[in-house]
Amino acid sequence: MKPLWALAILGVMLGLGSIFLSLNPSFRTASNAQMATSSSLTVPEIYKRAKPAVMTVRTDLARLDDLEARGVGTAFHIGDGYFVTSAHVIAGAREVMLEDSNRTLEKPDQKAKIAQVIGSDTLTDIAVLKIGAPSTVLEWASEIPDIGASVYAIGNPFGRAPGSFSSGIVSGRERVFSAEGLTLVHLLQTDTAINPGNSGGPLLNAQGQVVGINAAIIGGAGSSAGVGFVVPFTVAQRIAAELIKNGKVKHATLGVTGNNDLPAKIETVLPGSSAERAGIKTRDLILSVDGMPLENFAELAALIAHASPNSSLKLEILRDGKKQTITLQL
Repeated sequence: MKPLWALAILGVMLGLGSIFLSLNPSFRTASNAQMATSSSLTVPEIYKRAKPAVMTVRTDLARLDDLEARGVGTAFHIGDGYFVTSAHVIAGAREVMLEDSNRTLEKPDQKAKIAQVIGSDTLTDIAVLKIGAPSTVLEWASEIPDIGASVYAIGNPFGRAPGSFSSGIVSGRERVFSAEGLTLVHLLQTDTAINPGNSGGPLLNAQGQVVGINAAIIGGAGSSAGVGFVVPFTVAQRIAAELIKNGKVKHATLGVTGNNDLPAKIETVLPGSSAERAGIKTRDLILSVDGMPLENFAELAALIAHASPNSSLKLEILRDGKKQTITLQL
C-alpha cells in the first residue's frame, strides 16, 4: 500500500506508549436520487467554478524524483484567506508557499505567496494555511454522497500537471488506511484518478461542494490504481474550524495504553480516565467501537482520535472469555 504523501517522511502519530483516545463523526449520507434533486452543475461548470479556489502548495522541501512529488500538494480556499490541505504535505517544512495552480515545479510561480501555517493536526491529517483572501471560495457539502455517486478532483499530480481535473465515483465508505505510522479512519474510497501532488486537494460532488480531502492511494510506483482514500468533510470541516479558532485540536481522551501492532488489548488503564470511570480493565480486549470492528490497537486509537470531546460511544469488549458492551463518555 502506498500513501499519497507529498513528503517522504511523516511524523509518527501513534507510538507504542500511552494513547489518549476519541470517536465517530456521524456520516450524513445522501442517496443518488437526493443528490440529483439538488442543483447539479455540468462537469465543465464544476471545474470552472472550483479551479480559482485551488492552489498548489510548495514547501522548502519540494523536489521531483521520477514519479514521486515530495513537498508539493494542493490546497483550497474556504474563506477569509484560509486554505485547507493535508498535514503530511507540510510536515517538516520551514517555509510553505501557495502558488497559482497553473504553475509547475519546473516553472514556479514568481508571485507565489508565503503562507502562514495556522495549525496542523497529524491525527486527522488536516492542516490550515492563510494568505490574503482570494475571491473564490469552495463550500463544504452537507451530505456524504452515496456509493456510486459521481465525484471530481482538482490538484497537481506529480507536481507537473497543476489544475488537473479528474472524475470518478465514490466506491466505498468507512475505510481504514495505515502507512508510515499513520492510521486514518472513516475514509471515503474513490476510483477518481488522484496521485502524489493531489494530497490536500478537494473531492467535489455534482454541486461543486467539497465532500472530502484527497489523502492517500493504493497503487504501484506511487501512482493511482483506482483506489484512493479521502478524509470526509465531516472530519475535515470540524478540524479546520478548530485549527482556525485555536491553532490546535483538542482530542478527547480515553486513557489507556496498548501495542499498536497487536489486537486492541488494554495494557494499562490510567487513573481518573474515562476508561477507568467506565469500568474498562487491564487485559480487556476491545472488539469494536460503535459497531466498527477493530483489527489492532492503532485502529482503536485512530477511531477515538476522530471523536469529539464529551461524546459518548459503545465499546464491545471481551473479558474472561465473555463479550459485553460498555458505554462511556469521553
